[in-house]
Amino acid sequence: MTRVLVFIVILLLPTAIYLMFAAWQQRRAQAAGAESPPPLLENTPWFWLIIIGVLLMVAALFALAIFEPDPPYRDYTPPREENGVILPGTFGEESGAGADGGADGGGGG
Repeated sequence: MTRVLVFIVILLLPTAIYLMFAAWQQRRAQAAGAESPPPLLENTPWFWLIIIGVLLMVAALFALAIFEPDPPYRDYTPPREENGVILPGTFGEESGAGADGGADGGGGG
């Protein structure tokens, strides 16, 4: 859930930065005595804000895939009950075809 929120924030970040900048420009124009300040949302480059947000999200997904500290293929033991106590699920060592002798479990033949 946290990762989803991070990606949503990354996706919306360019729009938030642009809107803050546009609001600052509008206040600045009003303080300078402009008769009609520039409209805040009328000329917003939505297409480019969406493109930049998607590119940032793809870059974040790529970075997450490369720099993830845990290997992606590990054995998972689901939660179980032992002696009336529920033990949480755990991740074991990295698994793969070489670790257990292949999918069929045999060494050859």
